[in-house]
Amino acid sequence: MNDLPPTPPGSSSLGSSVRGAVVGTLIGGAIGFGLGLLLAPDKGAISRRRFAFMLDSWAQGVAGWLDRMDAEATERDARQSSQALVADAQKQAEALLEEAESLMKQARARRGA
Repeated sequence: MNDLPPTPPGSSSLGSSVRGAVVGTLIGGAIGFGLGLLLAPDKGAISRRRFAFMLDSWAQGVAGWLDRMDAEATERDARQSSQALVADAQKQAEALLEEAESLMKQARARRGA
């Protein structure tokens, strides 16, 4: 038995793994950088300001990256749902055309009789 939930269409576990690795690397890098600044031989106030500035810069960069990833996912979802909507509309149009052709054949048959 497979206890894992099914993977939704359009998503891949590889993409999730890559995103997780990138986020983990960024967080690990930020922590390492912060510890390096805290342990540097500068005055405490200077180190804290430098650390706060760098954390803010990194947070803005990560937030921008996450926003771009979210926008891409939203765009991909919107594209998939619009494609499904178009496919459904095409099926409905084909059904209507078939029904119209059938009605026309019946009308011709009545006119000919």
